[in-house]
Amino acid sequence: MSDAPHMAPGGLVVDQVALAIQTLRASTPGHFDALVRIDNRADEAIAPFQFDAARGMLHRKGCRAIPVNAPLLGLAEADPDYMIYACKRCKPVPETSPETKAADRADVMFGLVSLVDQFAGVLKERGRDYRQTADGQHLGAQLQDVYQALGAREKEIVDVVIGALDQVAARLRSLDGGLKQTAAKGED
Repeated sequence: MSDAPHMAPGGLVVDQVALAIQTLRASTPGHFDALVRIDNRADEAIAPFQFDAARGMLHRKGCRAIPVNAPLLGLAEADPDYMIYACKRCKPVPETSPETKAADRADVMFGLVSLVDQFAGVLKERGRDYRQTADGQHLGAQLQDVYQALGAREKEIVDVVIGALDQVAARLRSLDGGLKQTAAKGED
């Protein structure tokens, strides 16, 4: 008879995976984070809002109106719809999130243009180099075969998509050029 306990087929693999995960997690010194947390008191302790489940009342953390052994659920944020359950003493008003400023959106757009500008030349050069390799030539032949196998309608769609991408790239290059000229005038 075997020393191994009776398991369903594949059970040994699952056990080996579980043991490997435990070993890996145990090898990380000073770090333990449960895969599934049943006791979330640590998270509730740092939450800015506390919901008293027994009385159906929303409190701010540390409110003196919270009963001593109340079953609390910690909330990271309070939705405005929860205000009907708000405690009259601490008045847990949700903090309004600051709207994204137009300047922030512009900064993101400028960052995107900058990335495209920085890497466009590199990508083109890498593409030319790859096209000259055996793998690149093989891929090119495969793409040519796929394109030839397409029907007239599919070829039109592919051509429109590629044309649109070319127009987007050209527009980004022109915007970037305009930004560089504006920046150069601003430095003078």
